[in-house]
Amino acid sequence: MRPSSSYSLRCTTISFSEKHRTSCRRCNAAQSDDFFRKLPYEVIILIFKNVHFPDIVECLNVSNSWNKSLSGCFELWRDMTISDSCHAFAIQPWIPDIHCHVQELTFSFADATTLSRTLGFIAAGYFEQLRSLQIYSKGSSPRNN
Repeated sequence: MRPSSSYSLRCTTISFSEKHRTSCRRCNAAQSDDFFRKLPYEVIILIFKNVHFPDIVECLNVSNSWNKSLSGCFELWRDMTISDSCHAFAIQPWIPDIHCHVQELTFSFADATTLSRTLGFIAAGYFEQLRSLQIYSKGSSPRNN
């Protein structure tokens, strides 16, 4: 009975090994297939409208496909609020890709250097669709005009 038991164990090991190889092949195929490209534009907007601004900026770094899809979403960038120097630093490399979509821009900064650097993009001709610009320092509240 012992040899039979040993044989069953070997078969199980071989079987497990084969299942593992099959699942790895499926996993690799899933990783190479970018699901993001298959989503309709409206679904992308619904998803990312619920994501915080810094996280959207991070998603621009995921892949070229994600970058193209997200930077082309007018609705995500139309009303942009940059509330600290980390946001400003993170978004700066992407301004050439998204500036044409921004219509309302709000800055809230504690330091003048970051504000000056970001306003330099406006002076350089970016944000040509800008209709509203609000600037306030930390601790003050934005006014409704």
